[in-house]
Amino acid sequence: MNKTRVMTIDRIDNLVEDTDADRSVAERLPSQVRQNFSPQNTKILIVDQESINIELATFYLTEEGYKQIYSTEAPQRALTLIRMHRPDCVLLALTTPNASSMKVLEEVRRDPELRNTPVILFTDPDHPDARLAALELGVNDFVSLPVDASELLFRLRNTLTSKALRDQLANYSAQLEREVQQRTVELEVARLEALNCLARAGEYRDDDTGEHVLRVGRYVGIIAAGLGFDPQRVELLEQSAQLHDVGKIGIPDAVLLKPGKLDTDQRDLMRKHCKIGKSILRPMTDEEWQHVRQRLRWGPLVERVPESPIMSLASLIAESHHERWDGKGYPLGLAGEEIPIEGRIAAVADVFDAVSSKRPYKDSMPWDKSLELIQNGSGSHFDPHVVEVFFDHLEEVRRVYLEHSDDIVRGVRTEKNHGYVRRSPTPLMSRRPAHR
Repeated sequence: MNKTRVMTIDRIDNLVEDTDADRSVAERLPSQVRQNFSPQNTKILIVDQESINIELATFYLTEEGYKQIYSTEAPQRALTLIRMHRPDCVLLALTTPNASSMKVLEEVRRDPELRNTPVILFTDPDHPDARLAALELGVNDFVSLPVDASELLFRLRNTLTSKALRDQLANYSAQLEREVQQRTVELEVARLEALNCLARAGEYRDDDTGEHVLRVGRYVGIIAAGLGFDPQRVELLEQSAQLHDVGKIGIPDAVLLKPGKLDTDQRDLMRKHCKIGKSILRPMTDEEWQHVRQRLRWGPLVERVPESPIMSLASLIAESHHERWDGKGYPLGLAGEEIPIEGRIAAVADVFDAVSSKRPYKDSMPWDKSLELIQNGSGSHFDPHVVEVFFDHLEEVRRVYLEHSDDIVRGVRTEKNHGYVRRSPTPLMSRRPAHR
């Protein structure tokens, strides 16, 4: 046995006095850190090929109050024990850079789950190369051989205190992250609620259930997914499409609520709802932003808010969902691929729902007739590829068509609801004309 590696207890008589002074420092730490640092709750793993050193180190630690002490004389078992017990600190004996213990340190630092485990090395002062190699691998501290009891306990206490502080910081960071995520969810829910309210504000002008905007959004999402859009884009499109008719807020009641057909002037006025919708949903101008900023509590500290993707997309759909593939639509008279793909998708969804839904001045078109109208409009009114994808996903369309039926919402029992059981008739809101 190498005599220079055997631990000594020459200063054991001074151990109590020295550690009492050190303990006063620990008592000034935050209570949570002191609790995490408590020797009784601390796991220590000793790795040393000399059994006498393990016995002495265990004695010193036990006298100081450490209860959970593990050890091994085989460095090759160290990683297994570290993974099994997850010690708060590893006391690792190291003599030369080529020792098997150096490989233990290297493996610990390489493992993502173990890399933050504190390691204190017992090293021979006559081998500075071993210390340098260990420092390069990220050792936390050294204790010279032969080990002095007071030095071991002081350095161990310092290392464990640092670990407790790091753990507390990590836990606090994780807590903040959870709070941020919760707040983000709350803001997202509030945003969606605001968008749904805005969508229904326009649709309730001429749809007494408000289900039209929901169905159109779902149809748009089905088509977009069929076209290969990524899930995030599909969700964005489905939400944005529900605002396609928000411009109806700006149409006079005399036009919007008129039963029967509109005359030429009224039709031209009605068509302005696309431009009105775009105007409502457009991003704020710099002048408007400055006005809002002045009214915010932390306004001077707030930078220009980035343009909302959902509002920008909703503005685009609101303006373009009445354009036609043959160029005969409005408001811009765009044709073919000049029409944004989002508008082309919304056109199919909107028209299908308009003709397949019952309105105060007309009955709904039967399912087959509604599909026939869409098919006949392929290449003239609608983008042929969008129509093709729509028909490829009729099963999903049918499900939305049934689940969000106006009659279900109104509580009316009819023969057209394909066997669904309805409630008895209930009073409805005032009857209004159909979607324009």
